[in-house]
Amino acid sequence: MFKMIFEATLAKLKKHHGVRIIPGSWGVLKALDSTIVRLSVTLFPWADYRDKTAAVKVHTLYDVLLGCPENIVMTEGIIHDKEKLKTFVTEPGITYLFDRAYIDYKEYDRYCKEGIFFISRLKKNAIINILNENFIPKGSTVLSDKEVILGCQSTQMQHSVRIIQVVDSSNGELFHIVTNRFDLTAEEIAQIYRLW
Repeated sequence: MFKMIFEATLAKLKKHHGVRIIPGSWGVLKALDSTIVRLSVTLFPWADYRDKTAAVKVHTLYDVLLGCPENIVMTEGIIHDKEKLKTFVTEPGITYLFDRAYIDYKEYDRYCKEGIFFISRLKKNAIINILNENFIPKGSTVLSDKEVILGCQSTQMQHSVRIIQVVDSSNGELFHIVTNRFDLTAEEIAQIYRLW
């Protein structure tokens, strides 16, 4: 019954072309995330998570324009987020948004090769080889915009990506956004990431 309600609601949203206004140049945006639902290990011993805790993980692909989930998959809590990338990140021409838990350089290379776009937050300990630094207009909220190769030796990417450094307005913390979208400005990339 809940599946039928979900599908009917999604169909209505698609008819109305979504609930958000997004510039056409940004293309189709989909956000991927997961959440942990903790369970009693006594009642749910099959839901592997930690020694004394059971849990399931709800992985959700969210259509940013429609403002609703497009696909939901539930797994045992122990399953790492990046293991679900191949399930959800499949369509060329779509830009997928996700956080640091989904970092996988081999998958990033596959996206570059197959025309799948992504925007994600980069881990602080990432190994970066800078190829080029792009101009940042005065007064921009973006601090830097660089073309780079990520990783080293066996983990090094074959394709270059962009790293955009911005400040988190909520806490003043510096962080890096990684993307293979070279067609948008650094400001647009930062705005798109804020939607996530």
